[in-house]
Amino acid sequence: MPAHRDRIAAALGLTLPTEAEVLARLRDVATAPNKDFVLIFTPENNPYEPLFA
Repeated sequence: MPAHRDRIAAALGLTLPTEAEVLARLRDVATAPNKDFVLIFTPENNPYEPLFA
């Protein structure tokens, strides 16, 4: 129901992001933690592979 969503956003004075902006933000959030640490699976002492390169 995009029309309903757009009417509500307009009524609230909100600007909705584009699909490209949403996907870029999702990628940033998903990959940012990998820059600061590496998850280790303790019993085997092997690092997890990142979901996003």
